[in-house]
Amino acid sequence: MTSSRRDNARGQAGEVGKADGYQRLHSNAADLFPESLPEPVAAHHPHISTTGEAQRQRVIEMLRAGVKNTQDFRRAGIFQSPTRIFELRALGYDIPTIGRVTIYDDQGYPHHGVALYELLSEPQQEARREAGFISPRLALLLAAVPPLLAAVAAFIGRWPS
Repeated sequence: MTSSRRDNARGQAGEVGKADGYQRLHSNAADLFPESLPEPVAAHHPHISTTGEAQRQRVIEMLRAGVKNTQDFRRAGIFQSPTRIFELRALGYDIPTIGRVTIYDDQGYPHHGVALYELLSEPQQEARREAGFISPRLALLLAAVPPLLAAVAAFIGRWPS
């Protein structure tokens, strides 16, 4: 008998090792228990986007309706709400943290110190242009330029003459 074959509890020989390609590609929880898994929410809402821009827009729409907390944003698919609030503040939106509360999630677990946000004012397009506003994407791109230039200069400095 080779080392890759072992006898199981019933005395039958079988291969030991990795699953074959078919098993890896075609075996998951949905295959084993298809009736026990809920249908993905996105299947009902194909228009939902998780891009930062789409999330910022949803945060603005939610805050226009009134005070919201971090859990409200999570229910709307915005899991990095403090980041989105930070980005919106940089864009000129006046969104203060008006307090911290304890809330209980759907399973009954308490969450202490959950932030409450309120939209007090929105920026005017002309004021944003006059203030020299640049988009967050452009700001990130510009922040990446100096390290890139330093790397290029270091590379050129090592170039043989």
